[in-house]
Amino acid sequence: MASEPLGTGVRLLEAACSWLADRRCREVHVLLPVGACNRDLVTLEQSGFTMMTELVYMAAERSGFPRRRPEGPLEFEAFRDGQYTRFARLVEATYQGTLDCPELDGLRVIDDVLAGYRAAGVFRPHWWLVARQGGRDAGCLVLADHPDQGNVELLYMGLKAGLRGRGWGQQLARHAQWLAYQAGRERLVLAADIRNWPALGVYRRAGFLAWDRRRVFWRVLADRRREGDSAGPAD
Repeated sequence: MASEPLGTGVRLLEAACSWLADRRCREVHVLLPVGACNRDLVTLEQSGFTMMTELVYMAAERSGFPRRRPEGPLEFEAFRDGQYTRFARLVEATYQGTLDCPELDGLRVIDDVLAGYRAAGVFRPHWWLVARQGGRDAGCLVLADHPDQGNVELLYMGLKAGLRGRGWGQQLARHAQWLAYQAGRERLVLAADIRNWPALGVYRRAGFLAWDRRRVFWRVLADRRREGDSAGPAD
């Protein structure tokens, strides 16, 4: 609250970070509106947070969704039980050279990432897709359903580093829109790093429009690269 001393907010953030660190949380993210007041920024800075990037929030409306399955070189295969390791390795492979929050390279723990995707909205395994080309895994598409809001959320889409720049991202985005259309949803929403200009170009060409921006601040509590932990669900 504005009437509280600045130190109160700092102590609260420190207590929250300590609580999270005790539970083996590796980093903490705070999102603020682009026009956040200076007091909030100072509080975060004094609590050890630094600005990572800005996120652009975008939406595409049902009126622009394809009515038929988009054509292209990619074929799609739904996630199936027993293929966790395959899907996890594919998602990790698409992170190589990414412009989406590259500060997290080496810090991301894929089991945590996929658990976060699964916890977003309503989990529908047939909306976790492997994109294949020429009989090989090329990329992935991960969607979450928010039926109460009439939305589908594009949580993540990516291609392996050597397969980018071929226009395949457009097929991924349009396929996501087609799935949202098939489900009867009114819009497809997403958030993207403002620095990821190739992805933003794909989204704009697919009819997405920006409606908000948020600044991302973060603080590393524990670095898995130093801890050397590696454990995950078995297939």
